[in-house]
Amino acid sequence: MAQQQYYDIKTPEFRLSFPHLFEPSRFEGQEQASYSALMVFDKAADLKPMKQAVLQVAKEKWPKHDWSKPGLPAGVRSPFCDGNEKVDAWGEEFVDAVYIRAKTKKRPPIVDAGGIPVDDPEKLYPGCYCRAVVTPYAYDKAGNKGISFQLAAVQILREGERLGGGNVGAKALAMFEPITEAEENLSFNATSLDDI
Repeated sequence: MAQQQYYDIKTPEFRLSFPHLFEPSRFEGQEQASYSALMVFDKAADLKPMKQAVLQVAKEKWPKHDWSKPGLPAGVRSPFCDGNEKVDAWGEEFVDAVYIRAKTKKRPPIVDAGGIPVDDPEKLYPGCYCRAVVTPYAYDKAGNKGISFQLAAVQILREGERLGGGNVGAKALAMFEPITEAEENLSFNATSLDDI
């Protein structure tokens, strides 16, 4: 059966996390570096068009599966991941969220809300709100089977609070107190580890 051509899908608004959109990055297990973004969707986001496209791709890739049963075939990874599983590691913004990683080998075009190209990485930071154009594809290689999304383009919609501990530096600086003149003249005189 010939591979059907799928149209590009425009995502709903998402919160951007772990962006690698100006320089490619290689993740563990990847043979080749890629441009990628982690898209964090609110639990109320309408992901139906994306889910329908994933189902279409899966039906083509694994036509012998009993599609009268709901869900993907056993052992096939879904691109839709439960944010609750990452709250401890990645933060509260993942509570009840759905996240999807999309990637591409070529640098994707990036535009602002007005459609003007963006070349400044500082404008595409973890925490800003975006939407993207993605295309689902199936893979079955070396025992790994699943559906992923290829990233075609990104649009920055609006600003948001920076994720990833953007205020950690401020907290660290607040731990310091002004140095007195007497403290400036102190020196470390230990001659060996035994002196400590």
